[in-house]
Amino acid sequence: MGVLELINRVERGNYEQRELDLLQIFADYISTTLQNVLDANRYRELAKRDDLTGLYNDRYFNQRLSEEVERAEREGNELSLIFLDLDHFKDVNDQHGHLVGSQTLREVGLILGRTILAPEATVARYGGDEFVAIIPDFDLQRALELAEEVRQRIGYTLYRVDPGLETGAMLRPGVITASIGVSSYRTLQFLPTDRLRKRKNEFIRVADQSMYEAKARGKNRVCWGSYRAGELEKFG
Repeated sequence: MGVLELINRVERGNYEQRELDLLQIFADYISTTLQNVLDANRYRELAKRDDLTGLYNDRYFNQRLSEEVERAEREGNELSLIFLDLDHFKDVNDQHGHLVGSQTLREVGLILGRTILAPEATVARYGGDEFVAIIPDFDLQRALELAEEVRQRIGYTLYRVDPGLETGAMLRPGVITASIGVSSYRTLQFLPTDRLRKRKNEFIRVADQSMYEAKARGKNRVCWGSYRAGELEKFG
């Protein structure tokens, strides 16, 4: 809302028509300018978002991760990263169709939004059925506990087979589960010569490979990885 006030400093009662016309021109101009600013802000926000889930997209995720890695290097704060991939999602798509698959992804997005409530967290859809979360100020233990809560909520949720209907068939709990990888920036032992870009990429790689380790161990579990001097060292 914008307000334009016209003050009469001349000792006469009413405004002349030309003054009112000028006021209308100014009001229209200001209204258009304000609307353009609002539209620009809205489009900037939409450009950060994934169309399907409403979470942030991978482009914004990479921007935010660069910022948080820089801050972790500068301030020495904790920083954790969660990578999540849905188990058996292709089977759901094949058996029930892509509309059900899309609805399932939206539901998972809602679960993540309701579960990952850290004030500075960035939750994004990374692509397909992969999701990521940047959790500033969380050490490895807190990140693992949060990842486990996410895993349980995804596995216990009933997903609707008839998208758009209030009632109908549901996928039983456990049909959709998640394999999750976690990495903690403070546990990674980089070489002194490693540049910031390399550190960010290795941070992502540890979480990503930890997620694949969770898949290899039977799916529907949380794993974490460590890194020393250029090599993934172990998984837990």
